[in-house]
Amino acid sequence: MKRQNWLFLISTVLLFAVLSVLLVSIDDFDQLYRLSREHEDWKLDEFVAAFFAAIFVSIVGLSIFSLRNTRQLRNEMNLRATYEEEAAATRHLQSLGTLSGGLAHSANNYLQPIMTLSRLTRDELPAGSEHRENLERILHAATGASDLFQNVLSYSHPESKAPEIFNARTALEKLAPLLQLAVKKTTTLRLVTDVDGQIQMNPSSFADILLALVGNANDALPENHGEICVETFHAEDSNVGIRIRDNGKGMTKEEIERAFDPFYTTKPVGEGTGLGLSIVRNLLERHGGSIALASPPAGGTIVELKLQPPMVSSF
Repeated sequence: MKRQNWLFLISTVLLFAVLSVLLVSIDDFDQLYRLSREHEDWKLDEFVAAFFAAIFVSIVGLSIFSLRNTRQLRNEMNLRATYEEEAAATRHLQSLGTLSGGLAHSANNYLQPIMTLSRLTRDELPAGSEHRENLERILHAATGASDLFQNVLSYSHPESKAPEIFNARTALEKLAPLLQLAVKKTTTLRLVTDVDGQIQMNPSSFADILLALVGNANDALPENHGEICVETFHAEDSNVGIRIRDNGKGMTKEEIERAFDPFYTTKPVGEGTGLGLSIVRNLLERHGGSIALASPPAGGTIVELKLQPPMVSSF
């Protein structure tokens, strides 16, 4: 900004010099000479004209300079206010994450004695007993709830761990209950895991990415009905990829081009920060992956993720 101000000041001085030379050299000074009742010599009239030209140029230059600085200051204040709002929203989400993690931890603690006693009592009952089958149902439901709370706990408190090698299909199927909670009740969520493969990344980041993308797809769906499909596929230059498809309104070419810009969002004010896809791309690139968007003419949006395959050790 200081460099721009210096350039503007130099331009103003040059403009003053050029205008002064023009005023001295043109014939309009004859009129000024005729109006001069004291009949002073030409040099004085030329000096007076140059002086007034300098005042005029200075006033115009300072006015433009002030307006320009005022506009820059206003833009910086608006940008700072936007950053402060986004920071407040981020702190609020962090608080909610901490709260949900604490609730999940407490609920999981309450489930442990239920699961333990159900398992011990079931083992004491004879096979085929009606009470044994009832305990099997209780144990199955409690185990499912415990896994769900564990997923919430892992999502709320991600740890900075080194990338791990894990199975894409297994991880996606374990994450399915949490993904189902991220969509509306009227939305159909389908998982297609025909293609399998190993990937290498942080499991918490894997969950963050899929939850963010499924949440975005859910927001783009109509109120009454909608469908989201999460499927694995053979990715080029990678052993496995994940594709998220929805039947929403789709995206324009401009929206696709700007989708990964920080703070860019098509949602109404207060309903989106515009940080979701930007964070997703950063997480993927950090783990050697990539993301691509497409919106076919038939409608909907397709998001394709290429995931990092396991690195082959040279030792």
